[in-house]
Amino acid sequence: MDIEYGDITNAALSLPIDARAILADKLVSSLDESSEKTVDEIWAVEALRRLDEIRSRKVETIDGDEVFDRVRKAIRK
Repeated sequence: MDIEYGDITNAALSLPIDARAILADKLVSSLDESSEKTVDEIWAVEALRRLDEIRSRKVETIDGDEVFDRVRKAIRK
């Protein structure tokens, strides 16, 4: 079976949204569990690094409401 990536992509994107959601779920589920574990480990290290930056005051935190206000203002421009 010699199917091109672009053909698969186009066929998948032409599916109804519910079918695309099911396909996406199956594709994600089919990924190697060890690679998922690696990603989780990388994110855990990153989370600890960010927490350390906050605790050491290397970075300043911003209230969530303020962040959303800034985003809304930036989008309006």
